[in-house]
Amino acid sequence: MAFDNIAGLIVGLPAPSSPGLSFWGATAYNRIMAQTRNRHTGARAPGGSAGNRRGRRGGRAFAGRTAAIAAAALLLLVLLFAADARLGGPLSHSYATPQPTTTDAATPSPAGTADGESGFAEETPSAGLSSEGVLDVYFLDVGQADCAFLEAPDGSTMLIDAGNRGDFPVIDAFLRAQDVERLDVVVATHAHADHIGSMAEVIDSYDIGLFYRPDQTAESNSFADMLDALAARDVPVIIAKLLPTDTGPLCVDWADGVETLILSPFDGTYSSANDYSIVLRVRYGETAVLFAGDAETAAERILLKALPHRYLLADVLKVGHHGASTSTCDAFLAAIDPEIAVISCGAGNRYGHPSQGTLDRLRSAGVTVYRTDEDGQIHIALDGTAVRVVE
Repeated sequence: MAFDNIAGLIVGLPAPSSPGLSFWGATAYNRIMAQTRNRHTGARAPGGSAGNRRGRRGGRAFAGRTAAIAAAALLLLVLLFAADARLGGPLSHSYATPQPTTTDAATPSPAGTADGESGFAEETPSAGLSSEGVLDVYFLDVGQADCAFLEAPDGSTMLIDAGNRGDFPVIDAFLRAQDVERLDVVVATHAHADHIGSMAEVIDSYDIGLFYRPDQTAESNSFADMLDALAARDVPVIIAKLLPTDTGPLCVDWADGVETLILSPFDGTYSSANDYSIVLRVRYGETAVLFAGDAETAAERILLKALPHRYLLADVLKVGHHGASTSTCDAFLAAIDPEIAVISCGAGNRYGHPSQGTLDRLRSAGVTVYRTDEDGQIHIALDGTAVRVVE
């Protein structure tokens, strides 16, 4: 078959449809396809008259370039369809089980991603996750702020955010009551003071195995103090962001039998500081919790477009941005499909959190809502088959 006929065949092929590829791969695909179309439809070589030797050489060179572009487009198409099949389709009602790749906490790369070892999701049967024992998740009552603590069945620990300045006595008293001396992983979801206000004191007071934060800065004392404390204690830091070359969520390996995936943020610039929030899904057996940080609708929609929706399925949702109206859009909530929602907010806060619209969306979806301003500290236990709120 002539090369220009191959190019014509490729021009007629559709683009892959995977949610992940449509976010990143479509750009490269469309550029090559556009070039192929342009060269194929303008197939006459410059100066290519029948009696002109230079024109004939130009025509052959042009045909060669067309063939090369056609071959490149065909190869890219094959690769994209292969990746599309690997990523899978839309929302299903059974959990995908990506296999975490071990993160070497001692050797983060200069960019923050741990030397290529953060790992990406590979699907494996759900039986690959242990469900012996209980994963305990605590949402601390730190007022108009966020702080959550997780303890795995093997005793491994994780702290997500550290409240406002002045909240350290609450956090410290809780951790000491749990006999915690070491935090295997600490996550600062983003750089706002109501999430990292007491982080420097946590870093100064506890041994920390690995620290995750987004690629974000802030002109605040809380942020500067956090960075100083991390440097002083020589804590390994990973800058969490998904890159265009990634084929799935980042995996955090911190506890046996517990799968933890970083679903967001993505590499790039967001218009809202809240949208840089690290979004985590922690899964134990057939039960899962999703922590949305302060991610707003823009970040939620990017996430929904970029990743197969099965990665979002969770029994418990830590509602984004304290229940603000700018978070927890209908599509995001539908993809998560939670039984329980937890809202961390302060009584009578000046922001009006949680918004009535968010509460209405949650209740319309049949979700049971718990709030730290009304219920105080909230303890949820996941045994691998069911979740329950511990009174």
